[in-house]
Amino acid sequence: MEYIHYCKNCKKTFSVELRTAAYHCPECNTELVETQIPVNEWRSKTDDEKNALKEEFESYEVKTYANQPSDENSKRSSGSSNGIGNALKVIGYIMIGLSIIAGFIIMADQSVVFGIAVGIGGAIGGLVLVGFSEIINLLQDIKNKE
Repeated sequence: MEYIHYCKNCKKTFSVELRTAAYHCPECNTELVETQIPVNEWRSKTDDEKNALKEEFESYEVKTYANQPSDENSKRSSGSSNGIGNALKVIGYIMIGLSIIAGFIIMADQSVVFGIAVGIGGAIGGLVLVGFSEIINLLQDIKNKE
């Protein structure tokens, strides 16, 4: 279930699923305050009710977690928040590297033209996977901002 989280710095709210690690504001990278208000309930409130709740959120403390990553680690990973996107990126880079190596091996053993074709073809396939991974991560960031 998604809940509303609040950024004390930007004064904005974000819908986020509850987890066991801190969330950071996509705008300013400040830790978000957990409010325990479901998104559906938040959307049904009037603007005056939302503003009153935002004033109340200012007194809330940022929840700390035992397994919370350091600020440097969370800043580094905040742009890539989707496991599938990260896996596709790794597979893409591996595919690029292996296809270039295979191309050199084929060039040495068989045909230069065929080796170049294998290397370039595999590298293009790997770049497509890396591109898809970036699209997935960008879509995840958009979803997290809602």
